[in-house]
Amino acid sequence: MKLFRSVVSTTQILYQTSSSLFQKYPLDRRTTNFFQQYSHVSNIPFTIMEAVNSANTKGNEETNDNNSKPSHLGKPELSKKLSSVILRYESGGERFQFSITINTRRFNFDRLVTESTAAFLERVKANISKKIKNFEPETKVSLIIGSTEFGIEHMAAFPIATIFESNLISKLRLGDEETQIDINPPEVISIKFLKQFLAGFPILPLKIEGSFNFDLNSSEFLWETCPAPVDEFDTGVKGAKKPKIRKPSKEIWTCRFPKSLVFTPEKADINSYVRLTCIPSNGTITGIPLTVELPQKVTPPPVENFFFRERVAVMKPVGDSRTDFRILSYNALSELLTTPEWFTASPKVALDIDYRLPLLNAEIKAYQADLLCLQEIDQKHFDRNFTSFLSIQCGLRGIFSRKTGDSVEGLATFYNPSKFSLLTSESVIVRDEMKQEPFYSSLATVPGLLMRLEDRNTILQVSVLQHVMSSTHIFIVANTHLYFKPDADHIRLLQTMTCLRYLENKLNFYKTQNPDNIVSLIFCGDFNCTPPFGSYRLATQGKVTQSDEDWVSHESEKVSGIDFEHNLRLETAFPEEELTTVVINFEGCIDYIFYQPEFLRLVTRYPPTNKTTMAQLIGVEENRVSLPNFQAPSDHLPIIADFSIALN
Repeated sequence: MKLFRSVVSTTQILYQTSSSLFQKYPLDRRTTNFFQQYSHVSNIPFTIMEAVNSANTKGNEETNDNNSKPSHLGKPELSKKLSSVILRYESGGERFQFSITINTRRFNFDRLVTESTAAFLERVKANISKKIKNFEPETKVSLIIGSTEFGIEHMAAFPIATIFESNLISKLRLGDEETQIDINPPEVISIKFLKQFLAGFPILPLKIEGSFNFDLNSSEFLWETCPAPVDEFDTGVKGAKKPKIRKPSKEIWTCRFPKSLVFTPEKADINSYVRLTCIPSNGTITGIPLTVELPQKVTPPPVENFFFRERVAVMKPVGDSRTDFRILSYNALSELLTTPEWFTASPKVALDIDYRLPLLNAEIKAYQADLLCLQEIDQKHFDRNFTSFLSIQCGLRGIFSRKTGDSVEGLATFYNPSKFSLLTSESVIVRDEMKQEPFYSSLATVPGLLMRLEDRNTILQVSVLQHVMSSTHIFIVANTHLYFKPDADHIRLLQTMTCLRYLENKLNFYKTQNPDNIVSLIFCGDFNCTPPFGSYRLATQGKVTQSDEDWVSHESEKVSGIDFEHNLRLETAFPEEELTTVVINFEGCIDYIFYQPEFLRLVTRYPPTNKTTMAQLIGVEENRVSLPNFQAPSDHLPIIADFSIALN
């Protein structure tokens, strides 16, 4: 109503008509009520009601006598079929969108709501007459409001917003054809993909844009493939003129995997075109399908041997589904960090997210883990890729925590809802939590260190999961990624102390609140610390003293007088000699799965691919092995282990 008052006062409606108009086109009760309601909004004269009142008496009598609808004899017929009409309008908005499809041709209008209905219908007629050959200038164009038809001659100064606000608009008539107007149906606006599609690796849209009422989970998807035409006239003679490549024919598209957002092309699909049709829905109604052809054909991968397939080949299925589960921890390498300057030994193509993302999807799916702790996950890829892919392909649910400041990447934890239920999750800013620790005051004598700590964007992601089959078991699942600089052993140690103290307090809290439950800790992540250093020793040995060598790892930021202990009794799932990262100037074990053996039994560990095997798969000397490459999409290798809990 507020919008209409504005429209009326702005346009100063002086709509004049006669009772004869409404005798010819009688109004139904809802339409009459509509005009009655809005006739009192403005203070200016509004004589339409005189015509309405007169028409409802005389017009209805005439209709009853004739028992017929208004005649449209003599109007030209459309040579094309009027197949759909869509109106998009939000109450209170300044613009509206109107789309008319005649056969396969679409006419789109984006107009101000203050435009008069007559002017809009004139524009519709003018645009269509330019494109539709047999659409004559005298063809009738009208709107049906309720059950009453209004043409251009009836709506000389009536703002179209008044009709939209009434919710009575129902059909559009062009000549002798009338079609229902679909108001705000769900719409898929655009579908975008990566630029490379490899046989054997999953494809899913990188981004889908839809209307406000578009629901991805309720919509349907249809994949089709089409072999690329073979140039039969290419003789291979140098300088010979080649004919133009023929485009695929509609008749040879083959339907593949309907109703799935993910499609994995096979070896037989190499050199084929792929297209996706989305049928948008909001769970109740569907909109107009949108078909998008992928920009490139399916190509074979550049190599046949991938590190993850070597590991999967020796994996066993997870044991008893009631008690056993698989954990994966993996630094997936943020897109922003994959620059040739950082990874000088990596092929540039292997650094491209268009190559790496399908490999990451295939790899993570292949491990069939029930609990995933991922680091360096770009938020856009969590939202657009991992959430959909891991839900559809693995049935997993995910939580994302972005690092502080301007960072666009962070931590993601995914879990199998058939084995775990999420009780709560939180993101802890490590630098802020550190300020609550007693040891923080002793750092005041090292101002350079305080400034460096303040600049850190490290977070700790904490998820509390309850086991489904054994509801007495509650797991505090922690995920982190510590500071990476080589001269920052003391900072990583301070960060580890802060994380462990927070987790110990969290564990004690849940034990107190749930005395009948078994509450235990799983702590995963990229600690950027090899086993000889303080962070690892603190986690596994339970203490660090003020004489620890990590406190003096940076000459100008020496830390003194700090002793620290915890009672978590953690063990690592992997031996110290395993390599979880290999780059041209560094290699070592810096990724860990820490657990409490008192409550959780390690069943099987699946170690990362060793350096000798990597060299053989790549075909280089061991000293030339560097990640990422064509065989592996990250500079880290995931660590994977199976665990078991004791049922009551």
